[in-house]
Amino acid sequence: MAESVIERILARVKVILELELAIIVERGREDPFDLEDLPAINLRRASSTHEAFGGGTDRVLASWSIEINAAGPDWETTADMLHVQAHAALSNDAALAALGAGLRCTATDCRSESSEQIVGQLAASYQMQVLSHTGDLGRRAR
Repeated sequence: MAESVIERILARVKVILELELAIIVERGREDPFDLEDLPAINLRRASSTHEAFGGGTDRVLASWSIEINAAGPDWETTADMLHVQAHAALSNDAALAALGAGLRCTATDCRSESSEQIVGQLAASYQMQVLSHTGDLGRRAR
């Protein structure tokens, strides 16, 4: 089964985060992480755009979110530190750069809840541009 250029990007992002941060990284997780598993990351595909670029090529703006979950009174500091490390790792990965161009963090959002222990999440939104063949979402145009 063929995968899209977006899925290839997300697969590489997951590998980078696992290698560089040495914490749990999951894709599209719906259930909250257990406290003993934190900090942990949930990687989510977001809405992406496809525009005609000409000559049988589409410009795809691949979008995703890195949800960094942490616990404790300093959860924001922990999540921020992990985001800085994640961003540096993504920005310096040659294999990811070969899949597209213009990697950008476009926004961050924090939210928390308190029960027995404070648990929070820093969600960092990312985008990357890819040129793909109009008739084949799995093939990058050169």
